[in-house]
Amino acid sequence: MRKERKLKELVEDFRRFSTVLIALCVFIYIGIIIKGFSSITEHIWYLIAIIVVLITLAFMFLHRANKYQKKLMEMDEDR
Repeated sequence: MRKERKLKELVEDFRRFSTVLIALCVFIYIGIIIKGFSSITEHIWYLIAIIVVLITLAFMFLHRANKYQKKLMEMDEDR
């Protein structure tokens, strides 16, 4: 029972982490659009790289959440 609770909390945490990272990517992207390309052309590639890294991390967290969710479902089936 205790292990199931821990897995459920991990699933919730990883999904929250991915949601926060995707929200951060959206804010950075909106900042790029609002600011305009003329004034930040030299730094735009750094911002795009940060967005790519954050999205990659978000999908990694979602993958882990799904993995733990499957493990949790297998534990429920075994009972």
